[in-house]
Amino acid sequence: MTYAMATGHPPFRAETSYGILRRITDHAHRPIQDVRLEVPPWLCQIIDRLLSKNASDRFSSADEVAMLLEECLAHVQQPSVVQLPDSLRTKFKDARRFKKVGLPGFVVFVATFAITLSLWNLFTTIETPHETTRTKVKVQIAAEAISSDGLQISDRELDWHQDDQLDQIESSLSDLNRELEQ
Repeated sequence: MTYAMATGHPPFRAETSYGILRRITDHAHRPIQDVRLEVPPWLCQIIDRLLSKNASDRFSSADEVAMLLEECLAHVQQPSVVQLPDSLRTKFKDARRFKKVGLPGFVVFVATFAITLSLWNLFTTIETPHETTRTKVKVQIAAEAISSDGLQISDRELDWHQDDQLDQIESSLSDLNRELEQ
C-alpha cells in the first residue's frame, strides 16, 4: 500500500492475477527512486524493507513500522531539531558517500584505463633499433632469396622507412631512458 501511495501504482503489475502473483514471487519491485525522484531516500528504504522477499529482512511488527514512521514524521516537521532514526541515517549517509566517491572514482578509473591503453599501444608499436636491424636483415635475406630466383629488387625498395613522428618518439624515449639511468 505504501508503494502505491508513493508512486501512484502498485509495485507489481500484470494483466492477470496469476501474472501479478508470479511477479511478486519471482521479481523485485521497481525501485521507487526510478519512478518518483521526489520521494525521500529514507522512505524508499522503509518501503523496500516492507517489500523484502526474505521475511528476516522485513520489520518484525507493525508497531515497529509505526514507531519508525513517527520518528521520520517528527524529522520532516522539525529537521533542525529531530534527526532521522539511526537505522535510516547511516544508510542514507552511505548512499551520499557513494555518490560523492562513486562518480569521481569511476572517472579516475576510466581516465587511468585510457592512459594505460594509449601508453601500452605506443610502446608496443615502436620498434627498438635492434628490432629494426633485425627486420632489415630479414628483408635482405628475403630479397636475396627472391633475387636468386631471377627477380631484380633494388636496395631502395628494401629500406625501412619510419614516420618522422615515430623517430621523434623514439629519440624522446631514448633521452628519457638515459636520464633514468643517470
